[in-house]
Amino acid sequence: MEKKYSNLVKRLLFKENMGGTPARYKVYMEAADLNGLEVNFVIGVYEIEGLWAPKKGYKDTEERRVVPRAVAHAHSFDELLLFFGYGEDGLSNLGAELNLSLGKEYEQHLITKPTIVAVPRKLPHCPIYTEKLYRPFAHMHVALSVEHGLGGATEVVEQEGNEDGKKYSHLVKSFQLQNNLAGADQAAYFDSKDLQDINLHMTFGMYKQTGPWYPQKGALVHPYDKLIIFFGNNADNPNDLGAEITVELGPEQEKHTFSEATVIIVPKGTPHMPIVCQRLERPYYAIQIGFNGTEENKWI
Repeated sequence: MEKKYSNLVKRLLFKENMGGTPARYKVYMEAADLNGLEVNFVIGVYEIEGLWAPKKGYKDTEERRVVPRAVAHAHSFDELLLFFGYGEDGLSNLGAELNLSLGKEYEQHLITKPTIVAVPRKLPHCPIYTEKLYRPFAHMHVALSVEHGLGGATEVVEQEGNEDGKKYSHLVKSFQLQNNLAGADQAAYFDSKDLQDINLHMTFGMYKQTGPWYPQKGALVHPYDKLIIFFGNNADNPNDLGAEITVELGPEQEKHTFSEATVIIVPKGTPHMPIVCQRLERPYYAIQIGFNGTEENKWI
């Protein structure tokens, strides 16, 4: 018998050889997958060396002889770009060195450790190059749009002028890790003040222990929508969470248990929690995204 809140619990299926920027594994979720929330996200395992070329990547070169161009693009929506690692040090060790251009001037920024980049709407960004690769790493985007390829929402931007300074450096922020934040062993927190007034906040955590995230706490309610994204901290198989998690949803405290990559959709006003790790084989990642500039909690 299907549970009342099953529609809020979605399996994430990382696939090989998906389109767009080449990745070893990638999962893409858009609004239609997320019960109509105006957001889409991608998480992937990457081992690209050299130029990243969205939609004109290496696969396209082989199949259609299209030469990748080092070009920027801009969206009509806000976007966050995250770069982080895999393994127990994945929130402090990127495992690569990346070069990301920002602005119409193509100002270059070297990313050598886990980082979040705020990309306000209409800001040109890319190209991206992997200058050094030590091991597979992770890239995620979170875009405030129903889908990333929305017709007419993305335009190519040719370089105009040159900027060798730090005009856009305020958009690039390294993870500042805290211990025991949001039930995680290590986590980074960002809100709209960190993200150029983009209207969301995020807690990105690595979890290494069994038991409840918030001991002695009950259910939690927010006056805004929220996503809780769980995925494996394992570049060889991000589908396998490496843990078994139980989440309670609704005033009925309906329990949902999973051991694979999963996203929980929490409509505003919906009680959720406790979240309990029942079994742990290896550390796992979980990201809480609240669609409000700052966190507002009410425990019940």
